[in-house]
Amino acid sequence: MGMNIGSDSQDPENFAEHAKPVRLADLLALAFSYLYWIRPVLRSLPTFAAFYAQTDSFWLALRLRFAGIKGKLVVAASMAAILLADFWLIGKFRQMTDRRAKEGL
Repeated sequence: MGMNIGSDSQDPENFAEHAKPVRLADLLALAFSYLYWIRPVLRSLPTFAAFYAQTDSFWLALRLRFAGIKGKLVVAASMAAILLADFWLIGKFRQMTDRRAKEGL
């Protein structure tokens, strides 16, 4: 009967049993705390002001660059969704007519 020195949580083979998976709620809480608590504090510091000014101008430039294409993408996506719904409806009608033909109606 040997004595196990150390806790079970430090054992690499036993770690997977005790490890908790990262949940979506954890990631959302982390993102929320960064956006509404950490980021404003970092933006107010003079050492990070230039960095945040540069990244804000990048996101602004990217937003302006794709401002015209967003409308076209929405139209294309809606047309694709309408076509998929049409094909689904045609398939349902075909199933109904095949069933009615099988029943002899």
